[in-house]
Amino acid sequence: MLAASVVGATNAYAACSAPVDANISVSPSQGPPGTIVTVGGQSSAGNTITVEGFGTSANTVSGTNGTYSARLTVPPATSPDCYDLRITSSPPGGGLGTFSFARFTVTPGTTASPDLVPTAITVNGAVPGAALQAGKSVHFDSGVRNQGSADSGVFNIRWLVDGRDVGAYGSHAGVPANTTVLDGNSQFDWTFTAAGSYTVTFAVDVDNHVAESNESNNSLTVQVHVIGTARGTLAPVAAGTTFTVIHGYNDPPKNANPLQRCSIATSRDHCANQQYGLDLQPGVNWDKKILAPEDGTPQRFVKGSVGASDCLLFRLRDGRNMNICHFGGGGRSDILGRVVPRGTVLGTSGSSWIHLSIDERPTTCSGGYSSPASYYCPVSFTATHAFEGQDLTPDGTANQWVRKTFTSSNVELP
Repeated sequence: MLAASVVGATNAYAACSAPVDANISVSPSQGPPGTIVTVGGQSSAGNTITVEGFGTSANTVSGTNGTYSARLTVPPATSPDCYDLRITSSPPGGGLGTFSFARFTVTPGTTASPDLVPTAITVNGAVPGAALQAGKSVHFDSGVRNQGSADSGVFNIRWLVDGRDVGAYGSHAGVPANTTVLDGNSQFDWTFTAAGSYTVTFAVDVDNHVAESNESNNSLTVQVHVIGTARGTLAPVAAGTTFTVIHGYNDPPKNANPLQRCSIATSRDHCANQQYGLDLQPGVNWDKKILAPEDGTPQRFVKGSVGASDCLLFRLRDGRNMNICHFGGGGRSDILGRVVPRGTVLGTSGSSWIHLSIDERPTTCSGGYSSPASYYCPVSFTATHAFEGQDLTPDGTANQWVRKTFTSSNVELP
């Protein structure tokens, strides 16, 4: 074996002389920038082999019989010259590796080679972004572009979920030079079983069967957001956030005796309309974001106890109205009038607690959204509006649910 030396050009441009180590094969032995150079030889079985040259490197593992083969691509800007290639063989358990050297002559000119890249990933036929439903199949699609100057030949593709192999692996027909194929074997169907955020990756030429001019651009990743299958109302804070009910039905004033009856004098209809309201105080881990408790349409922000634009009138799927307070002016105006999925960030809080209540307006009770003294037929958090999976059935007592604690299961969406 030879001692280590600087890996690179060894002299002014001239073809390399005889090989440094006759036991190492280099094929071809010369070529212009863009040439794929295959380096092979013999080492101990299971050793990690690192081949360095031209300012780049490649890794492989020797087989059970000790043979190995690795490929380097001569970078486009490499000057014509004779270059050393250093081969390091390292034992599996660590320890001192051994070095060998070979040589390759870079000649003037360029070599045509393919360059495979994935095209943009679509989700259910659209740009990623919409919330997905747990338990429902999702269709992912992409294509393959060969932006190189040579045909690729057949290669393999793979889809990954959160970096894990999920069995979505197969062959893809070769792609001609400067061509995009959108209808090849590049689709993937997957069912997410739980709510959360996931990454989905599409990778081409996963086995490096194709010698490309760029081996670092073979994959593309998107993030998707999945909402749970449970219906009803979820807490307006991110999953995992704990909170306590400080007013829970019949809504006594803050810091008052929890058995005191409602006496808030905001308007003469306040107590009646907040009969089944919940004031929720998150713990210290709350990030101040207020999330949509159900799918629905943000209608408009109105004045509340913390000032203008404090409360959001939120139209639910069944036509009922949900009051979500206290934004303190921190609500998002860009989502007004749009249907948003549960978990969407509605804004940030200007208070230490959040108010939720549901009523029938404007479908059943008179007064619309603007009357200051109208009865809106409040609705309890039961049946289709069960709160975090629990029916909060009223029993007539004042502040019935005060001091009850919950942990949110609502998944935050952008």
